[in-house]
Amino acid sequence: MERNSINSRKTRGGGVLIAVASNLSCSIDPAPVSNKLEQIWVKIKLQSNFVSIGVLYLPPDRRDDQSLIQQHIESIDSVVSNLNQSDIVIQLGDYNHPELHWTRSEEGGFKLDASRSRLTTAGSLLFDGFCFHGLTQMNSVLNCNSKILDLVMVNDQGLLTSVFETIDSLVQVDAHHPALVIAVPVSLPTLYEPSLDNTRMQVSASQIDAAIQDAPANSFDFHLDVISDEQVLCALRKLKYSVSSGPDGIPSAVLKKCSITLITPLVKLFNISLRRGVFPTNWKVSFMSPIYKKGDKCSIANYRGIHITVCLL
Repeated sequence: MERNSINSRKTRGGGVLIAVASNLSCSIDPAPVSNKLEQIWVKIKLQSNFVSIGVLYLPPDRRDDQSLIQQHIESIDSVVSNLNQSDIVIQLGDYNHPELHWTRSEEGGFKLDASRSRLTTAGSLLFDGFCFHGLTQMNSVLNCNSKILDLVMVNDQGLLTSVFETIDSLVQVDAHHPALVIAVPVSLPTLYEPSLDNTRMQVSASQIDAAIQDAPANSFDFHLDVISDEQVLCALRKLKYSVSSGPDGIPSAVLKKCSITLITPLVKLFNISLRRGVFPTNWKVSFMSPIYKKGDKCSIANYRGIHITVCLL
């Protein structure tokens, strides 16, 4: 959605963009479109449901425009009303309402901190619209003024959405708007299913015995040492200090500061994993961020992906 004279009084910059991987089935949602809003919605097909993603930019000079906010709320209503029970809504936006302060909710995500927030009429209209449609705010990353201008709203508090500041950005970072990574656990559709209908492999017992006999004598001599408290403590102290976290939500700063307390459970966890030959499923998940290499920044071929894993690996 490009900026124009109808949706903004500004002439520099503007517009919103959602880029979707070409291997995903995606369509622009036409129902909530309003030419007075810098806003766009897309609908992506997952394995067994859909996710609707909306992006909005509300300029500072129009943040108190109640009619504009009402149109935005109506667009959310249009999307939510067409949802199935398992579908997901993610609404992202630079709302430019610094008077809204958030505090962690026991039910998940963040709730409005009434004691610190000074709601304007437009701010109240916006917040009421979020609540009416069951959206929960998930972003707690503060900008350079210790404010949150960029909101991340989801329709499921139990979605385990993780929002954190990225270590790198596709574009130049604005200190008022930290670059964010938003991780949402979803089941993506299967891209291909290899068929084995025409493939048959037959291996006899004698062939297996022959292969084992031909192998060197020490081929299957596999010994696992027990991990000690000293090894774990040494590894924790060598971690690079950071307040950013991986998929498990635990930054290295916590592991380093709480190393003495965490030694016993971590040693037990590591040794059980080795003894049973089981690698925890949650440790197999990573966040991937594209890092610019050289050339045209608009070409995806000029980026390489780096993976952010849990700090314990």
